Amino acid sequence: MKFVFLFLLFSCSKTSYLFEQGWNHLDIFYFRPIDNQKVLEDNKISEEVKNKIKLIEEYKKFFYQYFSKEETGIYTQTVFLESDVLTYLVIASNYNEIKARKFSFPFVGEFPYIGFYHLSSAQKFQKKLENEGMVTYIRKVDAYSSLGYFDDPILSTFFSYDKIELARLIFHELFHTIFFIENNVELNENMANFFSDKLTQKYFAIKESEISDRKKQHQNYLEIKKLIVQKAQELQTIYQSHPNLTKEEAQKYLKDFLEKNYLPNVRLACQKLKIKIKHCFPLKYEWNNAVFAAFMTYEKNRLQIEDLFKKMNMSLLDFYHFLHNNYEIYQKNDFDEIMSFRRFLEQKVN
Repeated sequence: MKFVFLFLLFSCSKTSYLFEQGWNHLDIFYFRPIDNQKVLEDNKISEEVKNKIKLIEEYKKFFYQYFSKEETGIYTQTVFLESDVLTYLVIASNYNEIKARKFSFPFVGEFPYIGFYHLSSAQKFQKKLENEGMVTYIRKVDAYSSLGYFDDPILSTFFSYDKIELARLIFHELFHTIFFIENNVELNENMANFFSDKLTQKYFAIKESEISDRKKQHQNYLEIKKLIVQKAQELQTIYQSHPNLTKEEAQKYLKDFLEKNYLPNVRLACQKLKIKIKHCFPLKYEWNNAVFAAFMTYEKNRLQIEDLFKKMNMSLLDFYHFLHNNYEIYQKNDFDEIMSFRRFLEQKVN
């Protein structure tokens, strides 16, 4: 979730947008941060919050030691927000395909969403896109990464996570600071998810019993995510086989697909995995092309990364160095005009 700062700094040529987002960014990330030590010494702050800050500091230390990196100033300060949401991402897709619209930003490339600090602003932009015929979805975000350009603070939105999910979140955001692929949000997110999961397992390895149930739950949700990716691809095939659909026709195909194929298969999968219907997370969404596109941004390449890791038969650290070294080769040879980094890796292995 993730490159919010860079969005808000470079996102749009409209002065009003830049002013609104820029001011809110300065307010939150420059005027509000409090040194962690002061927070820990403040008697008005709950012990629960203080313990979460200490955990984050421990996770950060573990992360940089694991990768033999020098610690940065990230997460040395804390910001207390009034809301449980940091920002709102607007994702848009055409009515006849599952593909997030790309928004271009100077210096950092293209991203499949655009961020707003205020829901009203996000909704206003959402309406504009819908008037252009796009299908949209607003995604709430409670964390971000400035990709190592700045020392990101701890956000009070982190404190709602339990210690295991908090570790996964922190490892995810920290991974963005040591490895970033230009113009490929999907692969960046999938790699950060992959490494954060593996690092979380390593961190809690000495307390395996403590996370055994969570690992089983995580595996079950991974199976559900595989199903969603599969079904999204099926829906995309339907759209591609009917290239001249009107918006009304596309909506009918989507409605039929959801009612007769997608939702029944999701319910069945949750039942087989013994996931209670109330915890079967895909049933909580109102699915449309933009929601599928948003989901694919974070999950599409995850399975390929898992397969590549198994095929390489490396330690996690060696796998990181393999990716890092090959990305340097990829950049030096300017392959991005010819093939994606993921495809480049596949050719290296096969």
